Amino acid sequence: GELESALLQLPLDKALDLLRRAQLCISNAPAASPELLARSVVALVRLHHGRLSSGGGEHLGLVRGLRSGCKRALQAESDRVGFNLAALRSMKQRLANARPASIPALPAPE
Repeated sequence: GELESALLQLPLDKALDLLRRAQLCISNAPAASPELLARSVVALVRLHHGRLSSGGGEHLGLVRGLRSGCKRALQAESDRVGFNLAALRSMKQRLANARPASIPALPAPE
C-alpha cells in the first residue's frame, strides 16, 4: 500500500532513525496507533533485513527492543478492544433481557 511505498523511499540511515524514534514512542508512552507503528516497523525491518543483520549485531538490540515493544503495545491494544467488546456484549444482553417500555397509546386524530 501507500505506507510501504513511502517506506521504500527511505535510505538505511533514515530508516534507522525512524526505527529508533518508533522504539522511543513504544517504550515511553502508549502508542496512539500501535497497529500503524508495528506495520511500519515490520515493513522497514523486512526491507532492510539484509543490511540490518549484516551490521555485526549493532542493530540487533534495536530490532529486539522493537519486537518486544510492539508485542507489548499490540497486546495492550488487543486487551483494550476485547474489554470494550465484552462491555458492548453485556450491554446488548441487558437490553435484550430488559422489559420493553410501555408506550402510551396516542389519541386518535380528530
